Amino acid sequence: MAIFSAATILETKELVDGYGFRLPLNSDMIHKVGQWMANERLCCPFFTFKMIVSEELWIELSGTEAVKSLIESDVVGLIRSRDFPTMDVLQATYEAVTGTG
Repeated sequence: MAIFSAATILETKELVDGYGFRLPLNSDMIHKVGQWMANERLCCPFFTFKMIVSEELWIELSGTEAVKSLIESDVVGLIRSRDFPTMDVLQATYEAVTGTG
């Protein structure tokens, strides 16, 4: 199960400097979020990442005003459209960007 998909984004909330995303609370998802954050920080050091685990699981992405606008257009826009890319599309994009394809 992907982190950002129609099945996993249970709720979205706007923050002062970003957005929060509630995900299913289970050990597998917590592990995936940790891996995603570790990888995503390498390409997007302008994000501030926060994982909150209590009675719910939340990812918070934040940063400057420009970063918040980026999150809103790229991540929140995708979530609202429910038009998530397939793994094949994501893999092809990754290979094109990194030159590993």
